[in-house]
Amino acid sequence: MIPLSKMHFILTIISMSVFVAFSGCSEEEPLGSLATPSIPVNSYLTSFYQNEELLYSFEYDGEKRLSRQIVRFPEGNFVSEFEYNSINKISKMTGVRSGLILEVALYYNSNGQIDSIYSVSDGSPWVINKFLYDDDRQLTRMIEFAPGSRSLVYNDYFWSGEDIVRRETYFPQEDPRLEDKWIIEYDYDTLPNPFKLVYRDVDFHLIDREPISKHNWTSLKIYNQRTGNIFREIDKEYQYLGTGFPYRKRTYVYDNGNRAATVDGVVADFFY
Repeated sequence: MIPLSKMHFILTIISMSVFVAFSGCSEEEPLGSLATPSIPVNSYLTSFYQNEELLYSFEYDGEKRLSRQIVRFPEGNFVSEFEYNSINKISKMTGVRSGLILEVALYYNSNGQIDSIYSVSDGSPWVINKFLYDDDRQLTRMIEFAPGSRSLVYNDYFWSGEDIVRRETYFPQEDPRLEDKWIIEYDYDTLPNPFKLVYRDVDFHLIDREPISKHNWTSLKIYNQRTGNIFREIDKEYQYLGTGFPYRKRTYVYDNGNRAATVDGVVADFFY
């Protein structure tokens, strides 16, 4: 995420959930070979499709740790490899797309929680994330800034048991006391989120910094705290395997309180 404006931030939050929302796959269309998923031998996600096109693929080492991830974008594949520290948590991600190298280093506090993330793009410092926690060791704030500058954005998080982010407040200005804040509210199912296992309890996707909760979020609403104006509403509907993990997801975008007539449900399929 390059947090240069509040609009870019909000669009980034949405993009990984609605990556191909306008590609036109209707709810009644069959999914062909993807229609009947196999029961997983284990619960480690190996591939993730949207509208029958492969979007993510994951590879693991002998200890079932994520070793390689491929994200497929129209501009070219983003291929990432992962390294681990002595407490078996991700310490570094190195990603390459079209010759551009992105290195992400993670540093942890004495409680084993992320203290900071440093991102370097093609050898030049890009962005730094700093994480703050309360006395109960729950994440309360992420501060993001470019090296050599004042902070660009703040994100405050409100949790409700079992590692679930219920509410996120985004401060696009340098001073979080200013009124122009964006609120992101989440609802969830009660079943396991496969991405939580993929990233070994890292609380954020390492590319777009979207929070990863223990369960799968089923609805999201983004609105301006000062005006109350709703920017975007999204619903997700899941189908689940006997293990409790999802094998299919449909994503719907709302317009003025109604599912947008021009947007069909984005169909996503999980394989393990």
